[in-house]
Amino acid sequence: MTVVLDEAYREFVPEEDRIDSIALVKKYPNLFVTRTFSKAYGLAGLRVGFGVNSSELPELVNRIRPPFNCNTLAQAAAAG
Repeated sequence: MTVVLDEAYREFVPEEDRIDSIALVKKYPNLFVTRTFSKAYGLAGLRVGFGVNSSELPELVNRIRPPFNCNTLAQAAAAG
């Protein structure tokens, strides 16, 4: 079973109240943490984010990922 932890609003939580979800990924290989640039960085129209997971999960995600899931403008904004 895969567990998804959506941290879309992470930047709005005070630093002292945040959990170290990356450490949890190392401890639980079935955990998939997702984050987005859409909320805190004003990129809502671009729909860009990322996931942090173990080495086994990307293959599962790639099976259901659309072929053009992130456009060039969104990639440039996320990289910059």
